[in-house]
Amino acid sequence: MAVAMRSMKVQSAQWLAIGLTPLTVLLLLLHAEHYNIRLQIPAAHFILCAG
Repeated sequence: MAVAMRSMKVQSAQWLAIGLTPLTVLLLLLHAEHYNIRLQIPAAHFILCAG
């Protein structure tokens, strides 16, 4: 019984990892996008003001 429980825990952990990986990647991409936008706006503003 303990062995079955352990294998079920491992399986659920694997499913959790499979489920969370795309979510994590998506969050990282959104975060990177957010930072890129925040970095581009001051740069564009500076270029417009300098021009």
